[in-house]
Amino acid sequence: MRSQALISEVVFNVNSIVAALFTRGRDEGFHWMLALPGAGEEPEEPGADLKLHVNNPRGRWQFQAGDHNLPQSETLCTVIRIGSRGMTTPAQIRRIVEGIGMNVVPEVDRRREERFTCRVWFREAIRRLVENNILHCLDVDALEAELISLSSPSAEGVLAGTGKYTIHIAASCF
Repeated sequence: MRSQALISEVVFNVNSIVAALFTRGRDEGFHWMLALPGAGEEPEEPGADLKLHVNNPRGRWQFQAGDHNLPQSETLCTVIRIGSRGMTTPAQIRRIVEGIGMNVVPEVDRRREERFTCRVWFREAIRRLVENNILHCLDVDALEAELISLSSPSAEGVLAGTGKYTIHIAASCF
């Protein structure tokens, strides 16, 4: 079994692409985010992570990108490395995922999803990164199931303030 220190080093490598799942409360599921460790945009925060996600303040979904310090987030349940940027810049990844339509469930998900959510956006972001040969993930459903199973055990402790986020390397992406 790999040591946690080695896994942490790989997951938080500046070339990694990670999924980050945050608790939203009991029985509320997770908030889903992509992040690029160490790729933050603000010079005042060297080493910050670049977060790429959607949220819906005031009931209207919007894309957001900006600096975030994943390890300091109080609601973070898990960080999972899902791939590597390779030669792709953070700006290129941002352009790909910020072009995803808001409030529109992608055709491929319409049989299983009733409405647009951050998880629906995340699934489409994965597909677009695969289409652009940045990520290698053959089954978005399998990735989603893996991320939920890795995040769920730590969610209760994080929510209660007694637990800490976990770090992993996804088995369903390579």
